Order: sequence, then structure tokens, then C-alpha cells
Amino acid sequence: MDARVSNKGQAPKLVGLEIRGENTLRRGLWTFIFLMTSGLFGCTTPPTSAPQRDFSTSDLLIVADQLPEDWRLTSPPRDEDFSVLGYRDNLGGSTIEYKDSCTSVTHIVAIFPNTRAAMIAYKDHNHTRNRGGRFPITWSEIPEWKYVSPLADQFRVVCKEEDPIQQWEDLCIIEAQYEEFLSIFIYRNNDPSRTLSDLIKVARAVDKQMAEHLTK
Repeated sequence: MDARVSNKGQAPKLVGLEIRGENTLRRGLWTFIFLMTSGLFGCTTPPTSAPQRDFSTSDLLIVADQLPEDWRLTSPPRDEDFSVLGYRDNLGGSTIEYKDSCTSVTHIVAIFPNTRAAMIAYKDHNHTRNRGGRFPITWSEIPEWKYVSPLADQFRVVCKEEDPIQQWEDLCIIEAQYEEFLSIFIYRNNDPSRTLSDLIKVARAVDKQMAEHLTK
């Protein structure tokens, strides 16, 4: 008598294959989740567009009554195409200029599609990048500087260390990012004794002007 048991009519046993198949499916699922969350499929969330504003960049420029008394307006607010500055995604902006007997200043406010684009523009250091060549300029922070903007997302104050043209005793820049806006204040002065006090007053004035519009 044959002792073998026939499997005829019974479903084949695939326990091992089922386990391996289940493990493979689980690994594939986790791999897919990882790729999606890491952005390797290009499905990253696009940056949020800036909100609609009821003011323009010219409204964010500093005004005369916020500045030292002897500074006079030499160029009224005007709209500019700041694409020539090399800022990526720049949508334009406004600029204004003041002068006195030993000082010349320019305030620029540029606007970007969103906060992220403005943040990148700030980090690009377009105005405060060290440069070499025929007219090198290097920048450094002011050791005595104490003021920190309570409103800006990013903020710095730097002055030139080397300027072969030597047109000005002091050349400094206050650069700050406020949401989708980039504020650039260029300060040129031939009386170094007043540079620090002037810059602190300007930094507070820029913050005040921004706060009046952005914190409504």
C-alpha cells in the first residue's frame, strides 16, 4: 500500500511566499512614503504666495521726520525695476534719497512673491557681498552695535573695511528682511563720529515704518 498522501484537490501551501510577499509589499510602502516626504519625487509643497497688501513699497520707505534734522530730501520716492540688482524673483520696489553736508543715504524696499524668495535674496548678499577685482570691498560688523530689530525676520548692519575709491570715510548698509519685503539702507558719510548714532536712528526708523504697515 502506498503511504504517500495525495494533495489532489487541495490548494497548494504558499505560506513562505505569502510572508515574503507581505514583507516586500510593506518595504515598498515604506520606501514610497519616504520618497514622498523627502521630496525625491518632486512633490514638495510650493511656497505660499504673499498676502494681498493695501500699501505699496513706497509706503515702506523712511520719511524725513524719522531722520536727523539736517537730512534733506534729494530724490523723492520712485518705483524701480530692481531686476538689474540680480535678485531672483524680484517684483520691483521703491527708493528714496536724502543728503546733508557730509552724508548721502539711499533707502530701497524691494518686494518678492513670498517670504521664502525674500529670505533667499537676503542670504544672497547682493549688496553686502565681499568682492575683489579692481575695486574690492570687504564688509564687517560694527563691534559697538547693540540694536537688534524686534520685527525683521533677518537683520544685519555692516560697514566696509576696504574701499580703494575712498570716496566716503564710512560706507555702511542696514539690510533686513520683513516677510516678502527686503529693506536696504545704504549710508555714506564723511564724519565717522556720528556714524553709529545715525545708523541706530535709521534702524529704528525702518522698523517703525515697517511695523506701521505690516502689523495692522
